[in-house]
Amino acid sequence: GSTSDQKCPTPGCDGSGHITGNYSSHRSLSGCPRINKPKKLLGKDGEPPEPLRCPVPGCEGIGHVTGKYLSHRSASGCPIANKHKMVRATSMTNLSSDFSNENVSIILNRPIKFDGLVCPTPGCDGSGHTSGSYPSHRSLSCCPKASEAFMKASTKLQEGELDLEHDLPDASAFKNDEDLKVLDSEIERLRRENNNMESQLLKLRTDITWMENEYSSHKMANQKLFEQNNDLDSHAKYMRTSLIQSLQGVRLPEFNIPLSEANFDNYLAQLKRFCLDVYHRPQNNNMYGAVKQAIADIKVV
Repeated sequence: GSTSDQKCPTPGCDGSGHITGNYSSHRSLSGCPRINKPKKLLGKDGEPPEPLRCPVPGCEGIGHVTGKYLSHRSASGCPIANKHKMVRATSMTNLSSDFSNENVSIILNRPIKFDGLVCPTPGCDGSGHTSGSYPSHRSLSCCPKASEAFMKASTKLQEGELDLEHDLPDASAFKNDEDLKVLDSEIERLRRENNNMESQLLKLRTDITWMENEYSSHKMANQKLFEQNNDLDSHAKYMRTSLIQSLQGVRLPEFNIPLSEANFDNYLAQLKRFCLDVYHRPQNNNMYGAVKQAIADIKVV
């Protein structure tokens, strides 16, 4: 017949399940999970027994507690049976309420030990996974609620908003000394990180204060230079105006136009050449004396 008509030849087997646990059905003896149990193939009356199914009432054998398989045939792999085991975690409800209504063990980075393959976080039904790769989980380390609560607690502690003496859970809520040691270790790690951040913040504040002082010093120095430059500019303008006024009556031989602000630079250049020629031309002594007399009243600061 066609491939779709092939069925498992094992008596009493309906083809469901697989010996590897990786598939929901099989069509050969090599994949039959019942083939290795010949003693159970026939009942007491020689009739084929009922197919192996999940013994949990109301369960049709669909799904698996690990989230890796499509079916199951035992209570240990039944999602419903494991979901019912969540009542064992009721002893942790006080821990949850004492920790600002956050999930249990938000400080621990590994699960607190419980009997049964169920997530120990109160209020968590085992659905979801921190990695996002699986539809379910059974440990605190993979619990999205616990992971979120842990991140919130870490942030509060680093920001100084978490009171280590009042917000942390009571020691009696933990099952054994190992969990307490892990909790103490995690608290100590967070304290060290907090102290390190405070040290870095203090150093940063010190650096900022030093930079502000340097900026103030440079600003004061620049202001002083600015004021000195203004004084020099004012004095230069005063000297220029005083020279123009004092030399109005002194006419140079080669400068026949009245002295003014516009031609003062040309006049000054000729006056410089005239003063240098005094030693070579004695006849210019009278003119040199007139210039000295004209500028004698100018006050040089």
